[in-house]
Amino acid sequence: MLQLSDSQLATMWSQGDSKAFNRLLELYKDKIYRLAYRMLRNKSDSEDVVQETFLRAYQHSHRFDATKNFSSWIFSIGKNVAIDFLRKKRTSYL
Repeated sequence: MLQLSDSQLATMWSQGDSKAFNRLLELYKDKIYRLAYRMLRNKSDSEDVVQETFLRAYQHSHRFDATKNFSSWIFSIGKNVAIDFLRKKRTSYL
């Protein structure tokens, strides 16, 4: 695949290009993992956050605005998923 910007890849993905989604996954999975690990301090939960982040992004790809920054959008999803994990753990301890 040519050297495309994240926004171009996201636009292609929202139009059904699975190769574009795979490229975005490769570009961001480690970054999302590191974000989650900083928040959760748990390898397994951090891996789950990565999966859930990309699942939510896939389900809501139509909400991505190509005029915006893809990395901000995906990191926002990742942060919110990690917060959900923290909330779930906190309530399970009570």
